Amino acid sequence: ENWEKLTSKRLTDKTVGILGGLGPEATVHFLSRILARTVDLYHASIDQQHIPIIIQHNPTVPNRNDAIDGVGTNCGPHLRDMTSSLVKSGAVDFIVLACNTAHAFQSYIEE
Repeated sequence: ENWEKLTSKRLTDKTVGILGGLGPEATVHFLSRILARTVDLYHASIDQQHIPIIIQHNPTVPNRNDAIDGVGTNCGPHLRDMTSSLVKSGAVDFIVLACNTAHAFQSYIEE
């Protein structure tokens, strides 16, 4: 996996930004997996050994499936705004997206 590529320094020297809420339970599941993998791969045993994470959790983003099908509001601008808020905060080193369907709008996220 790419986990090891994320750690050019100590694991806690990086802050992850997560675009979430696009399926609130998917975000919780994703965070749970990060925590579990941090324990499995890096033997984190105390809070201070885990990865700093900032989650932009916005369940009000329009339905991604409807947008893809052309019957709903384009959610790309919402995803762009969420990404922008994380970037402008200056607090994250990289951003991940906790929604498979939203990857169809990746070009908005990369703007």
